[in-house]
Amino acid sequence: MKRVLSVFGDEFFPKFGKGMSNLKREKAQDNVLDFLKATGPELVYIMPTAGTCSYVAVLCGALDIPYIMVSPHPNFYDTVKINDKVCIRKAMDSAKSFVLLDDAVPATREKSKALYEDSVDFLCKVSDAIVFLYSEETTQDYKAFMENTCAKAPDKHLWELVYDKPKSLEF
Repeated sequence: MKRVLSVFGDEFFPKFGKGMSNLKREKAQDNVLDFLKATGPELVYIMPTAGTCSYVAVLCGALDIPYIMVSPHPNFYDTVKINDKVCIRKAMDSAKSFVLLDDAVPATREKSKALYEDSVDFLCKVSDAIVFLYSEETTQDYKAFMENTCAKAPDKHLWELVYDKPKSLEF
């Protein structure tokens, strides 16, 4: 069975930097690495948003797992913070491919939101399984996103990993 994953994540993946816990970051990183090793994906689709997804692409590259970057539109990544931009730029260099769903910068916030939703739909269609990686302290908005995304893909395998829980590898 070919295992193609689409990965979504929240914005709380522990960052490097002053005042940040290296132990917390290592635990989160180890949990995501263990998940990727256990599932053994042949291909991963990632729309790197701030936080978790910007880092997952780097981990896929470290494990030699081919991945495809997906962007709803040009300049989609412009609003992320510098740490995430560094990860995204590094990930772009190692990506197997890059999918741009619309080649025009959206003129309105509504159009940008619609293109983002189209990208989520695309990711749900092209994969065998949908993966949600998030913190114990994730937001209600992210939980609602997970619920809405699951409703769009009832025939897909759905996996959740709470990356900052001790030994949360259950799927």
